[in-house]
Amino acid sequence: MASALTILFLGLPWSSTSISTSPSGVIALGTAVTIRCQCQCWGRRLFVYKDGSEIRELDTAANRGEFTIPSARQEDTGDYHCLSRAEWWPFSCGEASDPVRIIVADTYYPKPSISLHPSGGVAPGGDVTVQCQCRHQNMKFLLYKDGNPTALQAVKPDGTVAEFPIRSVSQRDAGSYRCYYCTKSSPPVWSYSSDSLELVVAELSYPKASIFLHPSGVVAPGGAVTLHCECWCQGAMVLLNKAGDSTAERTMEAMGDVAEFHFRNVSRRDAGSYSCQYSTQGDLPGWSEPSDPVELVVAAVPTVRPDFTHTNIARLVLSALVLLILGLILTEAYCSLPRGR
Repeated sequence: MASALTILFLGLPWSSTSISTSPSGVIALGTAVTIRCQCQCWGRRLFVYKDGSEIRELDTAANRGEFTIPSARQEDTGDYHCLSRAEWWPFSCGEASDPVRIIVADTYYPKPSISLHPSGGVAPGGDVTVQCQCRHQNMKFLLYKDGNPTALQAVKPDGTVAEFPIRSVSQRDAGSYRCYYCTKSSPPVWSYSSDSLELVVAELSYPKASIFLHPSGVVAPGGAVTLHCECWCQGAMVLLNKAGDSTAERTMEAMGDVAEFHFRNVSRRDAGSYSCQYSTQGDLPGWSEPSDPVELVVAAVPTVRPDFTHTNIARLVLSALVLLILGLILTEAYCSLPRGR
C-alpha cells in the first residue's frame, strides 16, 4: 500500500539553531529524506530530537550536520528539532531550532475536505465552525493552524464529519487552517492534509461592501454574468465567497471602487449564494464584513422529449403499402389458378 511523507514547517520564535529537510513536501514511501541542522555559532555539538527524545548526535563540519532517513516509514511520523550544545559543557541546555513535523500519509486515506460555516468573513466576537469530512468511519480528526506546531483541536466523530467550533473570534484567530485524519490504531495511519482554508476576521471599522449581478435575473446555461462588488475604497483587495464552497473563492484588486468577477459559459455548478468583502493594503491589513449575499440562479436545461408523430405516420404508411402489395400479390395468384370446367 503506497504511502507518502508530508513535511510541515512550523514557526516558533527564532533561534540561532535551524533545521531543514530535503526534499520537502510530499515524498513517496521508501524515498530518502535528509534532515539538516545548522548553528550560527562556534564550538558546539548538534543533536537531533524526535518528539522530545534525542535520537542522534550529528557529525558536524562548519557548524552544520545532517543525517538521512533512507526509507520513509509510518514510524518516522513525529516532531523533529535540532539542538546545539557547547562542547565544553555537556550538561548545558543548549539552543533548540524551530520544529519540523513529519507525517507519514497513506494514499488509502485521501485528503479530507474542509469548509467554513458560515462561509466568508466573520466579525470579531462572532462564532464560526471549521468542518472536515472524509470517506472513512471511526477516524480521529485534527485541526492545525499554519504556524502553530500543535493541533488546535482533536475530534473523534461517530460519522465521517468533524466540527471544530471557534467561539468569540478575534484577530488572532485569522489565518490558514488545515485538517488531517488518522486511524485510532497504534501507531496511527495518517491521511494527506486537506486544502488550506482561510479564516478572515472582519474589521468593524470598515463598512461592508455591496454586491449585485449584471445582468440581473436568471442566467441561461452557457451564458455570461458579472458579479460587481462595490467597496468604496480604491485599490483594495476584494475577496469573493460562495456559500458552502471554499474552493470557489476568488480574489482581485479593485479597479477604482468596484471589482468585477466575470463568469463565462455558466453551468449549474456556478449557481449559489455569493458575498464579497475587501481588505486594506496597509502595513496592518484588515478585512471588512461580508456583503449581503446575492443569489446566482442558473436556469435548468429543458428536457427535450422526442416527437415520434412523423415517424409513426411514416411507419403506418409503409405498413399500409406492404399490406396493399401483399393483397395484390394474393389477388393475382388467385386469379392465375386453373378454373374447373
